[in-house]
Amino acid sequence: MGLFSRKDPAHEARKYLNQMPGISHQTYDPYIQQGQQASGIYGQQTGQMAQDPAAFYDQLMARYQPSKQYDMQNQAQQHAATNASTAGGMRGTQQDVSNAAQISDRLMGEDMQRWYGNISGLQTQGLQGQQNIADRGFTASQGLGGDLNNMYGMQGGMAAQGAAQHNQGRMDLLKGLFGAGAFAAGLPTQGGGSFGGDMMSNWMK
Repeated sequence: MGLFSRKDPAHEARKYLNQMPGISHQTYDPYIQQGQQASGIYGQQTGQMAQDPAAFYDQLMARYQPSKQYDMQNQAQQHAATNASTAGGMRGTQQDVSNAAQISDRLMGEDMQRWYGNISGLQTQGLQGQQNIADRGFTASQGLGGDLNNMYGMQGGMAAQGAAQHNQGRMDLLKGLFGAGAFAAGLPTQGGGSFGGDMMSNWMK
């Protein structure tokens, strides 16, 4: 070990501090990535809904298909209406055809509303879930930033402390050496114009 060599606290601590970014990224990155993906989905969907609600509604309703419940109700009510119109001598008239169309329209309107309500509810849950994931990703990014800032702050502080301790150690050692040399030579070690004082003054310049 050299004359002025000593362990630098900053160097020793850096061995452990340098592991922190990898650990922090391993912990937070999955949530950050999920949050970014969820934020994109959430933003796209809500953007479409806000910019053109009618077009978004039409796009959604284009996927509607009549339910089995509609088919069963329509068949039952059409059969009852046919029996009634036949019994009343109205079978095949314009009124009979109009009644049949009204039954189908009313039942389909009700069926469409139920379908839209169900889909809207599922979509709302999905968007809320995506928002929660996006919020969790944002929180994770804050946690990662805080960890890294703390690490670099600790490294900076310990580096400054290590440098100060190193310089102080050099000064203490040199003072001791100059003092010992002056003592051996029979020269004054203190006071103005001393051997040690002059040497230290010249070395520090």
